[in-house]
Amino acid sequence: FPIIVGCVDWVYTLFAIEQPELHIHPALQQKLSDMIIHHSRGESSITILETHSEHIILRFLRRIQETKNDELPSPDLSLKPEAISVIYIEPIDEGVKINPLPIDESGEFTVKWPGGFFEERVEDIF
Repeated sequence: FPIIVGCVDWVYTLFAIEQPELHIHPALQQKLSDMIIHHSRGESSITILETHSEHIILRFLRRIQETKNDELPSPDLSLKPEAISVIYIEPIDEGVKINPLPIDESGEFTVKWPGGFFEERVEDIF
């Protein structure tokens, strides 16, 4: 509920959300992702989203692809790769390693994901 209120009535420039996927159904995670995209459209707003949700990341990638292909269900959901920064933070012996994961115009990552993400889905499907 606080995330929805924040998206609907946020008047400040920074909106930080930690694990919005907790305790909500995957379909609601996708709808919440769209709400975050819509909210984050302002020139002066910055949204920081910390998530472990494949559903949220996949929805962002889908909206980038739909934007490129002019197939969006609503213009308010347009998303370009330069508007999003996906960063994987990996624990290492010296502390942490920051791994940027760039996205191309087709909504695809241009570098391979670190182990433990997305590949489990493929394993379970096949």
